[in-house]
Amino acid sequence: FRSHKQLSAAALAPDERQTRDVRLPGGTLQMLALMAMLARKRRARSKETEEQEASGEREKEEEEDAFADNPTVQRLKDLDDRYLALVRQMQAECEELEQRFEARKVPIFERRRHCLAGSQDEALSGATPATPSAGSASSSLQPATKKATPAVPGFWKTVLLNASEFFQDLIMEYDEPVLEYLEDITHEPLDPSELGFKVIFHFKVNPFFANGKLRKTYHWEEPRPFFERSSAQLSALRIEAEKIYWNPGQNVTVETVTRKAKGASRKKQKGKREQVPRISFFRNFFRNLGPNEEIPEEELEDLDEDEDPAELMEVLVGCDHKLGLALRDCIIPHAVRFYTGDACDAFDDDEEEEEEEEEVDDEEPKDEGERAPVGEGWRQQLIRDVVSSSA
Repeated sequence: FRSHKQLSAAALAPDERQTRDVRLPGGTLQMLALMAMLARKRRARSKETEEQEASGEREKEEEEDAFADNPTVQRLKDLDDRYLALVRQMQAECEELEQRFEARKVPIFERRRHCLAGSQDEALSGATPATPSAGSASSSLQPATKKATPAVPGFWKTVLLNASEFFQDLIMEYDEPVLEYLEDITHEPLDPSELGFKVIFHFKVNPFFANGKLRKTYHWEEPRPFFERSSAQLSALRIEAEKIYWNPGQNVTVETVTRKAKGASRKKQKGKREQVPRISFFRNFFRNLGPNEEIPEEELEDLDEDEDPAELMEVLVGCDHKLGLALRDCIIPHAVRFYTGDACDAFDDDEEEEEEEEEVDDEEPKDEGERAPVGEGWRQQLIRDVVSSSA
């Protein structure tokens, strides 16, 4: 980075520099300069995008005119139109079938929720609570009045903690007491006119915030023309998270620090106490992301001066979208497998296999007649030997 004075001078207009007579802290100047830089790059990118779209439309019109008199191309387009009509029919029937089965899944998830709540009908059915894995977090010390899932205390908190493949380094220790009040996690599609889905975190009445539900909505962008449409291939356009209304003194996404007084008389002055943001599941997961959103403050620290903010936002949206898909397709439907650790063992096995393959790749054969018996590394080494000998 350049110095704070250079950045602040670049961010202000000439007349503003002359009339400015208030000195701001260096950190504030740097933040203002970064915000000004992001705004300039956003305007430049918007203008460039408009020019590219206009140029693309002109090229498309020229291409259509070039093939207008070619009868073979026109017949091929007619065949492609028939294929697209068939694909649309298939998609409509698949969506109808999916909706029918989604409706049949709802009673299963409702029964799971009643089972975790210790409802009488589940007790009479002989259902027994699952046993967490050895490394799972325990909530047995929580009073009965605070248990969101009395039959299996801390069920959803343990599920998320065990899903470290997706939420590693995202859930902090001070987040865990809040997650004790998590009763259920559900998902639902958006209106038929929109593409995307919604994830809902259901909380019991708790001392931390007033929200009973925290909703997070993933809006998909329209699929590109002539590309097959599926949820695995669609990408998120923007992500909207519901605002959390924290109760006074209960916000776990901030911490109170004491700033040392500056100046000659700082020994006589007491430090100033203020709240600063900190890493938290409720800060980093429940946030708005998209082209028209500001880069989150916690991400600005890693933004280089020559880095495109729009590209950083695309990365943030893509990573967050993967978390949403993991919740919808893996964690929510198979929550008990993450609670017991069965699903986690599958991920651990995959990681161990990858580590073993890397070790085999790094091993050097002792001689020409002795090679590693298994592993992709042996095949790659053999190919390298053949190429080098032929050369």
